[in-house]
Amino acid sequence: MGKKKETISKDPLIKAYTIEDKKIGIQKNKEKAFLLFGEHARELISSETGFHLLTDFCQDDLQNTANFILENFILKMVIIANPTGRKIVEEGNFCWRGNQNKVDINRNWGFQWKAKQPIDDFIQTDPGKKKFSEPETKALQKAIRLFRPDIFLSVHSGMNSLMFPYAYSMKKRNNK
Repeated sequence: MGKKKETISKDPLIKAYTIEDKKIGIQKNKEKAFLLFGEHARELISSETGFHLLTDFCQDDLQNTANFILENFILKMVIIANPTGRKIVEEGNFCWRGNQNKVDINRNWGFQWKAKQPIDDFIQTDPGKKKFSEPETKALQKAIRLFRPDIFLSVHSGMNSLMFPYAYSMKKRNNK
């Protein structure tokens, strides 16, 4: 099995792990999956889940599910997407959601970006001054573009929900 660790950002420090089953003789087109954990600082269980999953994939005696995944997918995982925000939480501010600039990096992406609203301070959803204004989202955007995943999964906690693309709207989507 091939495992590669790379730094996708030095300030703040963000690392990505690529995991691929490279058994000799098995050559097949594999789907690429990008798994993102820890965008919201206070959602510690998100990153812990990522660490656990990464550890499972690095075992020599993989279980059937892990074997199936690695036989069919190349994974790239970012375990802590918001390291400066996580540090603030680890220092005792347990309800902190954003990065060091108080920006919710989950809302700092280019798609459906909207300027800050008065309610954003109250519910801690500041999208930043402009899309991709934060170093975390810039680094993640670059890593995703270089990897070109077929599947993108952002893991969060605390809502008892499973969200799909276009979850920002209740309107029915036209599949074009």
